[in-house]
Amino acid sequence: MAYETVGGTYYATPKTYADTQDVAFLVDAQGRLQTTGDAAAIAAAGYETVAASQTAQVLGSTGAIGDRIVRLVIQPTATTVGVVTLIDNATTIYSYPGGTVGADLKPWTVDLNMKSVSGAWKLTTGVGVTVVAIGSFT
Repeated sequence: MAYETVGGTYYATPKTYADTQDVAFLVDAQGRLQTTGDAAAIAAAGYETVAASQTAQVLGSTGAIGDRIVRLVIQPTATTVGVVTLIDNATTIYSYPGGTVGADLKPWTVDLNMKSVSGAWKLTTGVGVTVVAIGSFT
């Protein structure tokens, strides 16, 4: 990630798989952090839950090019879990291979902040794992 300062505004240029739009961080007169750019879209995001053992569940009613996925929260429900796969219409973007996760069953997050370039976002979940997909889905 690159940073630069322009007139008191800090700009961060994140490197992501599908979206390299700048995000600006501002500090207001009271010293509170303010955000612009993609951060505003992230703050307005909704979510969709995906149960275990689902195959290519569409995120949103129909999904569309331009839908944004911000984050996945992956929650194991057993000590051995199946695969979690994120698909942009027909292209696999992210895949967690599954396996043994240990007895504590702690969730973990995958930060994405990506826009779909070919259609609906879809999630496939294996046995023993659920997902909350956070984003803006059509």
